[in-house]
Amino acid sequence: MLMLAVQACGLQRSTDSLNARQHAQPSTTPTSESSLDSTTDNGGSGLSPADTAAKAHLGNSALDYDFEQPDSRWPLPRDLNEISDIAVLSESEVACVQDERGVVFVYDTRQKRISDEVRFATKGDFEGLTIADSKLFVLRSDGLLFELSSLRHHPSVQTYELHLPFKESEGLCLDAKHDRLLIAPKSHEQTENGKDMRPIYAFDLRKRALVEGPVLELSVHDIRHFAKHHDLPVPRRVKRDGQTMHASLRFKPSAIAVHPVTGEVFILSSVDHVLVSCTQAGSITGYALLDASSYRQPEGIAFFSNGDMLISSEGAGKEPMLVRLRWKQQVH
Repeated sequence: MLMLAVQACGLQRSTDSLNARQHAQPSTTPTSESSLDSTTDNGGSGLSPADTAAKAHLGNSALDYDFEQPDSRWPLPRDLNEISDIAVLSESEVACVQDERGVVFVYDTRQKRISDEVRFATKGDFEGLTIADSKLFVLRSDGLLFELSSLRHHPSVQTYELHLPFKESEGLCLDAKHDRLLIAPKSHEQTENGKDMRPIYAFDLRKRALVEGPVLELSVHDIRHFAKHHDLPVPRRVKRDGQTMHASLRFKPSAIAVHPVTGEVFILSSVDHVLVSCTQAGSITGYALLDASSYRQPEGIAFFSNGDMLISSEGAGKEPMLVRLRWKQQVH
């Protein structure tokens, strides 16, 4: 199992302090896929509500979190209205990027305010953020990767042209066990294995180079099957006739993170309000449809060392939000 330690620290911005921290929308309506062609209760499954709930949770890693009742919620300031990704710095500090400015914001959850800002680039569509070996990495949507030497002001910055075969890149996270960064493209043009597949790429931290070809692929068909097997709702959208509804799981990755205990890969699809987990080989291990009223535009995900999850949502006309969700299986 992969364990990442996170320690609390002060507000000093230096390579050493960052290392100490590191180690310290379309509207969707929930429906069960199996209920689309049935008018019976519980999606036509024949299960009682209690049995349906038990089946949904059994063997579903995503439901180890109570998305309806987060442990903590923080409305974020206007500067983070377009928040696009997050990374845990300490028990009380979270690094954030937003998709309009080349700035890393440090949000202090105890003080409930932005405690620092570190500029690293001019304007751009910045979508991914993670920390590795006391360095910060920021991903621009066109595939340009920024490496910041630290969180101190005026850090040295190295850039890498990834030349990914997709136009929009949004998800970025550390896969410490394999000494690499994982990159999740949002666009989903057809791959060699068909248009149903969602490839995940990797940036080798030792070679500072993109690994050739995807390191894992998720099947949208497998995600649908997992949801149906667990009697879980999938997104529905209005058909072109403007009257009837149909199941519509597009699954366009917007954020990615590796669970520090189980090693599972968690991926958010903001357009669907869907969270999926999988093994490092791409086998689906979890699925949840998030409430669009609570998670208006979920674009960022990160983990604390104990398995607790952070999700950030853009404002989308209201307040941007950061929530912490307790991992029910954490080891005490």
